[in-house]
Amino acid sequence: LGPRHGVLSRCRDRVHEINHKYDRKVTLIGWSLGGIYAREMAKLEPDRVRQVVTLASPFAGSPHATNAYALFRLLTGHHVHR
Repeated sequence: LGPRHGVLSRCRDRVHEINHKYDRKVTLIGWSLGGIYAREMAKLEPDRVRQVVTLASPFAGSPHATNAYALFRLLTGHHVHR
């Protein structure tokens, strides 16, 4: 259904917290949608993120290449190209 309100800001707060606590850049690992969030955090916080590892995250290729596309459209009424 897409990101819920506050998810990205809480993720960003957590990246700040870990970076400050250990005084080093953070490695983010995300599976599926978590990989999309991890990539977004790396874009927002390049000075705090060392690297991003994604597993089965739908950020490349056609959005129609997944079986979830039809379900996404049915549940949300949105088209992924928007």
